[in-house]
Amino acid sequence: MLSTGVSSRVNFKSATSDAFTIDNKDARLEICELPPVYFPESLSYGTGGLLALDSDDMSAVICGGIDTDSLPIDKCFRLGYDQPVASLRTGRAGPASVVLRNGTVLWVTGGYSLDYGDLDTSDWIEVSPGSTTLKTTEGVKLPRPMSRHCLEKIDENFSILYGGYEMSHDHPQIDSSWIFNLDNTSWIQEASMTTARSAHICGVLRDMTDPGTKHVIAAGGKTWPDIVTDNVELLRINHKMIGSHWQQGQTLPVGLYRAASTTSINQTVLYVAGGITLNQAASYAILTLRCSGLVCEWRTQCFALQSPRISSVAFIFPPLSGLVSLEALSSTNTMQCEENAPLNTGIH
Repeated sequence: MLSTGVSSRVNFKSATSDAFTIDNKDARLEICELPPVYFPESLSYGTGGLLALDSDDMSAVICGGIDTDSLPIDKCFRLGYDQPVASLRTGRAGPASVVLRNGTVLWVTGGYSLDYGDLDTSDWIEVSPGSTTLKTTEGVKLPRPMSRHCLEKIDENFSILYGGYEMSHDHPQIDSSWIFNLDNTSWIQEASMTTARSAHICGVLRDMTDPGTKHVIAAGGKTWPDIVTDNVELLRINHKMIGSHWQQGQTLPVGLYRAASTTSINQTVLYVAGGITLNQAASYAILTLRCSGLVCEWRTQCFALQSPRISSVAFIFPPLSGLVSLEALSSTNTMQCEENAPLNTGIH
């Protein structure tokens, strides 16, 4: 199930979500007939992941972001619960996070704070052993202050940090990338992207033809001087965690930034939801990306969000009992739709 979490569109922030079932065979989407789910507070520009807060289920947790007064949030919220489940050590707008240690840790990094500007600090949000509560401790320092960046897990031991924004620089967008080694909590500088960018689309995909190779995705975002781009770059990383250099990929169907992105459970499909397009319209569209060899191809999905969403958070949930798969529905579903249809865009 894909849930596009909390959202913002222009000057309206929402605590609602959209939900879809996913056909594992071809990644097509179907609107999921479940009641809407809410977060207790309207926010955007947050980050989150699925944590093992229950013995038989994974729970969506979102941390940081900005509230309805555009102030950085220092709380973490659990989908469907009224009260915060954890506190950050400072408010963080535009942070990035990754789930580590088999779903027991959400590592929340960077972001913007009213007191300190762009941050090089991080918070370690951990599930307390034998309970469903979360505790916050100080995390590893980042290589430099940043917000609106990407942090993606390559495997259980290695993650990659790339792009972002540091306001104190004349050209605030960042082109650098680093690999983080969880075993010794160290950073290794990787090749720089050819295009510095912030608020871009993130993901790590397994190669469809070479499972030992993974593609780090940097798509869209804002470049200097405040330009929305459709440019896509890929960094191929082998099983030894050695990358070569960032290469140009197939461009996005439209320039896009502040979109939500998440990968399928088997890391073969990247889903992108909402965002702001080149003409500053809020998008309803859902895109997918798959990689095979040196070719990565974008597709526009038939189904769209019910509302345009900006700076939202997306999750892929494991299959839930009681949900009918799309394969079972395919013989009775008479709706005709066309992949790669034009992007639906919303309000200007």
